Amino acid sequence: MSDGRRVLGTVTLDDGHPPRTPEQQVLADKAIALLREEVERIALLRAEFAAEKARGAPAQPPARHEGAVARLEGASRMALRLGLITPGEARSVWAEAAKAGLTTGGDA
Repeated sequence: MSDGRRVLGTVTLDDGHPPRTPEQQVLADKAIALLREEVERIALLRAEFAAEKARGAPAQPPARHEGAVARLEGASRMALRLGLITPGEARSVWAEAAKAGLTTGGDA
């Protein structure tokens, strides 16, 4: 008897991707590279914020940091919806960002 709950499978960082044509693979590689570039931009902003904080600036993350994280989220959602990347590939980029401490606000 079903109680209305949906059963999800195991979620992994890289659950592979469907077969792609060479052109689709090029687009996927470009999308992932752009997402990783955005992660690098956020890392730079976070480092700037940490330096400002060390010099006595207010301890709140600047709006540009929050905007950059939102931009990364939007870009990854768009790439997913356009079918350029798989959920596993998006999770992989977000895992890289999380390992670098970039997705938890600007409290460097």
